[in-house]
Amino acid sequence: MTSTVSTVSLVRSTLKLTDLAPASVGMRLAQLNEVLEDARVYDSTQLVVVAGDLNLNASKSVMTDALARAGFRDVVPTSRVPTTPARHLLEAGRHIDWAFVRGPVQADTGKVHRSVRGSDHYPISFELRSADSCLSRRAETK
Repeated sequence: MTSTVSTVSLVRSTLKLTDLAPASVGMRLAQLNEVLEDARVYDSTQLVVVAGDLNLNASKSVMTDALARAGFRDVVPTSRVPTTPARHLLEAGRHIDWAFVRGPVQADTGKVHRSVRGSDHYPISFELRSADSCLSRRAETK
């Protein structure tokens, strides 16, 4: 199984959109570590966003620890709100779409748009404001 990672370079910013393969937890952790290793080439003065369908519950301690060690913080409350519709009566939905940032930025208004039904995942969105107020972007992913 392979993962898809797209890198978009912006002025003083890097955005990594991911779609990790739905494999074993060990395989997903290896894929996440590969994305985090790739992000290490950018210094702490650059904004780096890792967002997308991670196909994993990033609120699990092994995932959270890997992201925290790399300096990333969660910007959308997906650990509390499912990002997919329920597949059956006894399931509330899965928490597999995430957005994390690293760098001199403030993240606000992270949201899961549960009323939008254009995919088998709900879109997530968040707003970013740079520490020096010269960057203000609205980012959306689904």
